[in-house]
Amino acid sequence: MYLAIVETMIQKNYGFVRRSSFVATLVCGLVFAAALPLAIAKAPTRQEVKIAKQSSSQLESSRLVERARYCNKILESEEAIELANKALKLDSKNQWALLARAEAQRAIGNLEQAVSDYKLVSVSADSAAHSVAYRSMGEIYFDLKRFDESVESINRLEKEHHSLTDGMHECRAKSYMAQGKYVLAAADLTTAIESVPNNTRLYVTRARAYSGARQWEKALADYNKLIARVTPSITPTNAHSWCGEKRKITKKRLAEKPKEDVLTSISPTISFVIASCGFLLQSCFCWPTASSS
Repeated sequence: MYLAIVETMIQKNYGFVRRSSFVATLVCGLVFAAALPLAIAKAPTRQEVKIAKQSSSQLESSRLVERARYCNKILESEEAIELANKALKLDSKNQWALLARAEAQRAIGNLEQAVSDYKLVSVSADSAAHSVAYRSMGEIYFDLKRFDESVESINRLEKEHHSLTDGMHECRAKSYMAQGKYVLAAADLTTAIESVPNNTRLYVTRARAYSGARQWEKALADYNKLIARVTPSITPTNAHSWCGEKRKITKKRLAEKPKEDVLTSISPTISFVIASCGFLLQSCFCWPTASSS
C-alpha cells in the first residue's frame, strides 16, 4: 500500500522535479561560468610558483646560516661548514653562507679555502658582506706573509668606506713594516692612535716603525710616552724594563745620528775618490802588450 502511494507521488511530481533539476543545473553553470575568469585571474602563474619556491628556499637557507653562525661562536667549525654548504645548495647566492663557511675554514686553519670564499663574496653586490670579506682577507694575507695582497685588500676596504678601523690601520702598518715601508706604517699607526689614544700597543708598534725609518727623535718620544704609561705598579716589571731598554737603544742611536749624517753626506764624495783612485791604479799597472807595440 505504501509503495503504491510513493509511486503515485513520483508520477505526479516527476515533471516538476525534472524541470527543477534543469533550472538548478542551469544556475550552477551560469555561476561557474561567471566565477571561472576570476579563478583563472587569481591562480598563480608558473613564475609566481617559482618565486614562491625560491622564497621558501631562501628563507630556509637564511635559517641554516644563523645556525652556522652559532656553531662558529661555539667553535663547532665542522658543523658550521656542513650547515653553510646546505644553505648554499638552497641558495647559491647567499653571501652570508659563504662568510660563515669562510669563518669556519679560517678557524680550523684552512686559510686558502677561507680566502677562496672571501674572494667570492668580494665580487658580490652586498656592500656589508664586502666589508667583512676585505677585512678578513687583509688579516689572513698578513698571516700568510703575503703582505702585498694584505695591503691591497685593506686599500679596497678603505676605498669603499672612505675610512678604516684602528685594527685595520694597524694590520696595514704591520704589512708596510714587513715590506720596509716604515714611513707609511708610521702614518697608519698615527691615524689609529688618534682613534684610540690609550692603546699602548699602537705606540710600541709606531716606535718600531719610527726606528725602522731612522726617525730617532719620534721613536724616543713614543718610548718616553710608554715609560710614562707602563709602570711596574700596574704592569709586569719586564714590560717596564723592555721599554726602558728600548729607550736606551734609541737614545744611543740618536747620539750617533750626527756621525751618520756626516757619513751619509760625504759618502758620494768618498765613493768618487775611491773610484778615481781605482781607475788611476788600473792605468798605471796596465802595461802595453806585445801586440799593441
